[in-house]
Amino acid sequence: MKRLLVLAVLLAAVPAWSALERGDWRTSSPILLPGMAGEGLVYLPLDDEALTAESLSEYRIVSEGDIETPYRMVVEEGQTERRTLQGRVLSIATLGKNETQVALDAGAETQAVTHVDLRLKGEDFRCRAKVEESDDRETWWLLDDESIVYRHEKRYEQTRAPVPPHERRFLRISLVRLQGKLPEILDASIICEFTIPRQLAQVPAEMSRREDTKKRLTLLEFDIRKHSRDLVEAHFEVEQAVFDRAVVIEIPRSDQEEEYRPVGSGRLRRVKAGQKVVLSLQIPRTQRLRLTIRNGDDAPLEISQVTLWRVRRGLVFSADPAKKYELLYANPEASSPEYEIQRLPLTSTFAKLPQASLGKVQKLPPKPPPPPPWSEQHPAIFWVILGLVVLLLALLVLRTMRTVKAGKPQE
Repeated sequence: MKRLLVLAVLLAAVPAWSALERGDWRTSSPILLPGMAGEGLVYLPLDDEALTAESLSEYRIVSEGDIETPYRMVVEEGQTERRTLQGRVLSIATLGKNETQVALDAGAETQAVTHVDLRLKGEDFRCRAKVEESDDRETWWLLDDESIVYRHEKRYEQTRAPVPPHERRFLRISLVRLQGKLPEILDASIICEFTIPRQLAQVPAEMSRREDTKKRLTLLEFDIRKHSRDLVEAHFEVEQAVFDRAVVIEIPRSDQEEEYRPVGSGRLRRVKAGQKVVLSLQIPRTQRLRLTIRNGDDAPLEISQVTLWRVRRGLVFSADPAKKYELLYANPEASSPEYEIQRLPLTSTFAKLPQASLGKVQKLPPKPPPPPPWSEQHPAIFWVILGLVVLLLALLVLRTMRTVKAGKPQE
């Protein structure tokens, strides 16, 4: 009974361990939750204001009472999703004792097909899988004839045929017997892989341009106003139809210095009219950016617009729709949090999670200074006490002198 009582006291004290000192943070934003039927994971993309934090350890999510809520930092770098398409089998035919085949319609998603799963009836067989494609089911083009399909001792099997990159709508898989009895094709499923593109957010910036005619350079300088993280691309609007120019990518050595240092290079290149012109950046964090375009003996490019883009970064946390949550940041002295959710695998990709958003930014009042010493708060009492101490010491000294004088022997 005593142990249970101690455990109950400890569990009741857990929320107090997670409470934060609000005065340590300078900025807060309410978290607007999406419509949710119950408690579950949500994804909160960080906006430009929140990404100005000096360090990625500055973020804290709190619920009512400033109770700390664990979170996991994620970056939208793009994800690959695998999906199975059913019911696309057009025909199944057996050609003698040594070959059987199945024809499928991949539809509009044909370019995403990577494999065909075969449901086969039979034991102890080994076949060569021939994969073909067609536009009209009359003329077939060979894609691959080297993959092997087999089943052995009811334990070892490979019944998936890989499909090389292709463009035509119809697929045909033929199994040519190598060993054992030719299996019977009962059904087939198409396996598609889709790449979910990363979500980019535009970064507000002011651009200035100058020409160095002596060195034949075009210098584009960008003032991002606030620090921005994860700059990954610069999109150019250029008048010339085709061009190929080398570019040096630079950022300041520090926020206070005007001197730049190179952090990468690339090319502004368009070989066909109408193509997009994108320069890869890969800059973790900066407030200013300079792109130096080497023109050589060609005329400078006629650039009408340049936009900077960053990868979205956000926080995944478990939210209860009955509670209110808030994001605190701007605390350079904050240490990196260590949460269990950072180590546990996500059961679903965060791109599919309900998405929250940040409300209006609020500047928190600065933390009040510590109270002055007691002596400064009550100077009169301090001096009275000090005077009494001095008087007491004087009386003690006088008493000691009288005692010594009274006890001194006469000559």
